[in-house]
Amino acid sequence: KIVKATPIKGLSGIPVSDERDSIPVDKNGKVIPFNINGADVESFIIDKDGNYWLGEEYYPSIIKLDKNLNVVKRFAPKNSEVKNPKITYNLPEKFNKVRKNLGFESMAYDGNENIYVFTQAGLDGENNISILKFNIKTETAEEVFEYYFYSHSILSATTYVDGNKFFLAERLLDKHFINQMEFKNGVFKRSGILRTLTTSDNITKNMKIEGLAKDGDNIYII
Repeated sequence: KIVKATPIKGLSGIPVSDERDSIPVDKNGKVIPFNINGADVESFIIDKDGNYWLGEEYYPSIIKLDKNLNVVKRFAPKNSEVKNPKITYNLPEKFNKVRKNLGFESMAYDGNENIYVFTQAGLDGENNISILKFNIKTETAEEVFEYYFYSHSILSATTYVDGNKFFLAERLLDKHFINQMEFKNGVFKRSGILRTLTTSDNITKNMKIEGLAKDGDNIYII
């Protein structure tokens, strides 16, 4: 039962720029204009104060919503080629190198002041996945880390565990993995492959894992 569906005022699903995105069309295939308020939302968390934080792929950007789902602020990389007066351009400039449809894919929250936003793949010319640590209290980017699994692997989902551990859903070609990652001494690195998912797990090569959550001793993948 859907209890409530609330459109987010001021955000569109239409791509923002022909430099970064697919050409938008209507249901009849007719080309329609780009929209600088577009957002391709891939992840969100709710902070301890009830605010929503969204990660999206177009700019890429981080969007803050209040409890009533009103847009409060939006943060995008410095010196973006798309200028939007409603956006605060204070994220590291390197995220302008995001590849099409491979921007801010997943997000994890430490339960306090920090969110960790993960690119889906390496930025243009890079193999490492980039991880942005963003302080939601000061609303500033604190650090950028890199994570390497395999060259050209795709990261589709993450969840925060405790202290310095994360679980990740990753894909390399037709193989799917559930990995554990640890943040130690300023470095993110894989601390173990929990499981390589195969057809025996009802996971086929044509599937794509998009969600991951942890509840007690169980990990759920979608």
